[in-house]
Amino acid sequence: MRRLLFTFLFLLFWVHGFAQNKGWFKAIVNGVEVTELCAGQTVEFQNFSCNGTETTLAFYKFEPASFSGPIIFGPTDLNTPGRLYQVPSTPGLYVVGQLYTATCDPQEPQMRRTFLVKPAPQPTFTATQCGPDSVLVTLTDTNYDTYTVAVGNKSPEPITVNQSKYFESPGGTYNIIVTGTHTAGNCGFSSTKSVTATPAPAMPTISSVDLLETAASGRIEIKIMGLQSGYTYSLEGQNGSIFTEKTRLNFNGNATETVVLSNLNTAVANCFRVRVFDACGRSQHPNPNIPVICSQPIQVVAGNKKNIVSWPSYSGNTPGGGSYSYQLRRQEGSNSTIFNLPANQTTYEDSEVTCGQEYCYELAVLEGANAFSLSNTACATVVSTDIPGMATLITSFNPDNSLQGTLTLTANTALKEQTVFKNRNGGGYVQTQKSNAIFFTDTDKNLASGPVCYKVTYTDNCGNLSPESNESCPVILTAKHDKLKRTVTLNWTEYVGFSSPQLTYTLELLDENFSPESSQLVTGTFSLNDQKLSDTDQILRYRIKVEGAAGELSYSNTQTIVQDVKIFIPTAFSPNNDGLNDIFEVKGRFQNNFSLVILNRWGQVVFESNDPKKGWDGKMNGKEAPIGAYAYKLRTIDEQGKRIERTGTLTLLR
Repeated sequence: MRRLLFTFLFLLFWVHGFAQNKGWFKAIVNGVEVTELCAGQTVEFQNFSCNGTETTLAFYKFEPASFSGPIIFGPTDLNTPGRLYQVPSTPGLYVVGQLYTATCDPQEPQMRRTFLVKPAPQPTFTATQCGPDSVLVTLTDTNYDTYTVAVGNKSPEPITVNQSKYFESPGGTYNIIVTGTHTAGNCGFSSTKSVTATPAPAMPTISSVDLLETAASGRIEIKIMGLQSGYTYSLEGQNGSIFTEKTRLNFNGNATETVVLSNLNTAVANCFRVRVFDACGRSQHPNPNIPVICSQPIQVVAGNKKNIVSWPSYSGNTPGGGSYSYQLRRQEGSNSTIFNLPANQTTYEDSEVTCGQEYCYELAVLEGANAFSLSNTACATVVSTDIPGMATLITSFNPDNSLQGTLTLTANTALKEQTVFKNRNGGGYVQTQKSNAIFFTDTDKNLASGPVCYKVTYTDNCGNLSPESNESCPVILTAKHDKLKRTVTLNWTEYVGFSSPQLTYTLELLDENFSPESSQLVTGTFSLNDQKLSDTDQILRYRIKVEGAAGELSYSNTQTIVQDVKIFIPTAFSPNNDGLNDIFEVKGRFQNNFSLVILNRWGQVVFESNDPKKGWDGKMNGKEAPIGAYAYKLRTIDEQGKRIERTGTLTLLR
């Protein structure tokens, strides 16, 4: 039956031609009659009867406007009639045909209307968070007639094409919805972006200004702290009351940034500040009184035995808003000295200097203990025309009996060269050597043959010649060894040259390392007869130590006495336990590396010992050896390394 009805209607429409735009049906979008439609969206068609009352007994179908034949409804187009129809997704001009079973005009059974289908994409726009409480929305879309913007939960506000408009933004993460509308179609589309509010900016600070180079076109290093994401920072330089941007800093993940500015006249103070801008380019500095931090140039000139450092008063603020002070730092080679100075001081005369020495200075401006502005490094070499003070000379012998003279200079004096004069046996002073050190060495092997004295002059680093030093005469020690009496007679000269006449003399007996192993005071005399020579030390080393009241110290030459080795070997012994000659032992002094071997007449070893205190008791393998003659071999080495050998016979008696 349906197929017959379809065939009948098709023939009917074909015979009567095409319907005109009589307006027997309306297009409704969101409750409003429209003349245009949005691609891909839905439209409600409302059908009206011949007497003007609405009815739903109708079918509708879209065809391109270029469609020239009748609009044909197939079986799928003749489902239960409804109000909502899908608009084609491709924009363009379309005709909508209506199939209505009760026509008002038999000549026009099919009604048609033409509609413009417009594109309905998501509107394009940009959203930039501007600080903590506003967002900048820029509309870049041109597809719609009108637009609105809704920020967070706020009501929509209108915006026009290419307009950039600020909106108050909530905190945290929120949505921005832009809706475009075709006016004639009462339709459109929306686009949504999620935005996160930027935290309020902290106040950035210039933590340090460091003068790297002082010149008409110098360099300054500036360290800025407190940078954060969502903001840019303008480093501005001051010229009078005007600030101009030197560079713009973007947050790169680090809260601290270091900038080096070049081509600045760093011979004068340069002042800087930092301003905060949000992502929209608006100033966001939380404190209207932005701290201004300045560089601090210094200069130094050399005076007579002093350096004069000067600087202009600091002209800026401190990072924390507190008071400031100065710290002058002096470098001399690897040695550094710090002078803490008040804020009202602009010069410093440094007289604790050495002529000819270069000193370098830096001035730090401090807030509390924090140095926030560091000057250039200024250097000067000390000059002087003053005659340097007389040096103090002390002479003393080394363990190898070479003589060493040591100079002590006046304060803040540096030696460039010294000249040594020597007087032997009162024959007058003669120049002997020059040295650029504060000490000299005389290796003359005959110094102990008689009195000897020294004087020196020196030139300082500024080339000024000093007067002669004090005369310094070391103690000369002589020793005479009486081998028969086993005594040593010592004589020594008086030391000349200490600042005080109150001298203390000590006789020292030294070991093989020239360290004292015994000593005795000998003040008040210049000779001594040692009658108690050591039986254990073959080599005796004597030295006089002299001390001054002010702590001065000098040593005489060292006199070495070598005692002869003494060995006594008995020719017989009687091990009969009568307490007399029961042990065969070698007597003597200074036996080292001792070795004693006793053999019988057949060459068999009956006794051997490496200890001179251990002798033979006349036994062999625990049994009494036969009486008779035996041979011995003795080897020993004295303290000088001399090898001593003895051989002979001994007689064992009972």
